[in-house]
Amino acid sequence: MGSTEKEWRDTAAGAAVARSVLSAEPADCIPLIGFGGTHYAARQTHIALNTRGAFGHISHTREVTSLDAAMIDQMRERTGAVAAYIDRKAIPGKDLARLEGLLSERRIRPLNEGDLMHFGDMSWETYMRVLSLAEQIVPGCRVNLHGQCPDGQPVKIDLDPLLLEEAWRCSQNEFLDGLDTLPLIRLSTQKKPVWPSFITIGENSGNVLHDLISLCVNIIRRGEITFVEGDHLTVFRHRFDPGRARSLGIPPGPLYGQLMNGCTVRVGDREVTPDMVRTRSEKRIHIPGLEKFL
Repeated sequence: MGSTEKEWRDTAAGAAVARSVLSAEPADCIPLIGFGGTHYAARQTHIALNTRGAFGHISHTREVTSLDAAMIDQMRERTGAVAAYIDRKAIPGKDLARLEGLLSERRIRPLNEGDLMHFGDMSWETYMRVLSLAEQIVPGCRVNLHGQCPDGQPVKIDLDPLLLEEAWRCSQNEFLDGLDTLPLIRLSTQKKPVWPSFITIGENSGNVLHDLISLCVNIIRRGEITFVEGDHLTVFRHRFDPGRARSLGIPPGPLYGQLMNGCTVRVGDREVTPDMVRTRSEKRIHIPGLEKFL
C-alpha cells in the first residue's frame, strides 16, 4: 500500500487489498524462500506472477551476509518452503558461495527461473521422484526442465549417444530450443551439458522419444551433408587440412583463413581451391525405422 503512514491510512487502498485477499483462490503453488535483489524484489515478483513459485520470506542482498543457519531454518519453517530461489546476479560471489553452502547443509534445493517456468503441472512429489531417478542415472547431475512437464511417474528414455553428439555438434542452440517444445528433463554435469539419458513423465515416453529422435535427425540434415540408406544416416564433414596446405606451398596466415571460408587463393602462379586442402570424414548412425523420422 505504500511506505508511510499516509498510505497506510488510505481506507480505499486497504479495502482493495482486503478484497483481493478474500477473493484469492488457493493454487497448487511451490512454496519458496528467496534471496537477493532489492527491497522491491523484482525478480521474485516476476517469478510469482509468471510461475507456480510463491514466496514467503525474502532476504534482499544487504541481509544475505548476516544470515545464519538458524535464520534460514526459521524462514523455511514459517513459510513451509520446499525450495529456494537465489537472484545470483544480485549477490557477490563470496556471499553467494556461503549462502549456497548453508542451503546445501539444510538440504534446501535452489531452483532457477527456468526450472520454475517449465514446472508445468508437475507436483513437488513428482519432482522429488525425478531427482531420485536422475541420481540413479547420473550421480551428482543437475536436472534441467524443458517444455511443460505433466504430473505422473518419471520414466527414463535413452537416445543414441552418436546421434546426440552429432546433433549437439551441429547446433547446440537449436537442440536446446527443440527440447523446450518437449516434456523432457535433461541431465547435465559440469563437464557434460547433455547426457544421452533423459527423463519424461507419464505413459507417452515412446512418443516423446520419437519426437526427440526426429529433432536430432532434422538438425543434422539441415546442418550437414548427409546420406540416407535404409536405417542408416551417414554424416559427411569436410575439414581444412593444414598439412595439405603446407604441401602445396601455402604459408600459415591469412591464406589459411580464406581457404577455410571457401575462397580460392593464389600462390605464385598456381591457384589453390578449398577442395584441394580438405579432408573428408564420415559417421554412420544406425537409427531403426529411420524413415519415420525424416
